[in-house]
Amino acid sequence: MNKISHKIRSAAAQLSKLYKPSLLLAKSVLIASAAVTISLMGARQLGILEPLELSAYDQMLRMRPDAKPDPRLLVVGITEADIQKLKQWPISDRKIAEIL
Repeated sequence: MNKISHKIRSAAAQLSKLYKPSLLLAKSVLIASAAVTISLMGARQLGILEPLELSAYDQMLRMRPDAKPDPRLLVVGITEADIQKLKQWPISDRKIAEIL
């Protein structure tokens, strides 16, 4: 039993030596990630990033394909001739509902 525990301890010590650099790297990456995240959140709360966000949004809208008109929509126009024919301005909502 004593030999087994000695082997386990020595294997644990060897593994500790192998993984120590990667643990240090993981800690430094974690600290750097937290610092960058907190900095970005602070800059965003102060409004420093808003112009960049808006310009990126504008650029994305310009790059998207042209949308076709929705066939479910109907645009109704009232011309000057319609106003002259009804002899009423502004045209009441009731009259527009009757016409439609």
